[in-house]
Amino acid sequence: MPTAVAAAGVGTAARAGVEVRLENLRRRYGGVTALDGLNLTMAPGELVALLGPSGCGKTTALRLVAGLEQADSGRVVVAGEDVTGQPTNKRDVGMVFQAYSLFPHMTAWQNVAFGLQMRKVDTARRRKRAGDMLELVGLSGFANRFAHQLSGGQQQRVALARALAIEPKVLLLDEPLSALDAKVRARLRGSPRSS
Repeated sequence: MPTAVAAAGVGTAARAGVEVRLENLRRRYGGVTALDGLNLTMAPGELVALLGPSGCGKTTALRLVAGLEQADSGRVVVAGEDVTGQPTNKRDVGMVFQAYSLFPHMTAWQNVAFGLQMRKVDTARRRKRAGDMLELVGLSGFANRFAHQLSGGQQQRVALARALAIEPKVLLLDEPLSALDAKVRARLRGSPRSS
């Protein structure tokens, strides 16, 4: 059964997590109903997994939270603020897409640093943060490789590092660990069995 995972209010050492509420969300594509009145509250720092068959609306729900699509009705509330009508760049949400969506003309570290560059973070801090995130996902030695020079699992880890680099209020992961081998998956989950 495919999985889309939403980590609500990830928080960092600098700030606590936030509550995320989906209130009566509805989304149709032509004659197909993807979401029909979804209500879900995620507590600050809570990890929520959406499970279900293909086409049941998991990715649609994530895309509505991120602002990549607009709901036909309902609301998305992040940290008490209705963000339903806000554009994606105003929501402070990081997302790892199922297809990774790396920029093919950028190296791994440039992909990771991209969100920071858009937020006008200075070059030195951007390089350090991107390097730290690549180290976190075990790809320090791959910083100067382009997407086509990376395996699917490595591309997925770059996408995860890019999403984490901006320290978003909310982190959305669409099948984030599907291309990773068991050992890497355990390490990234923070499993005590990983070494």
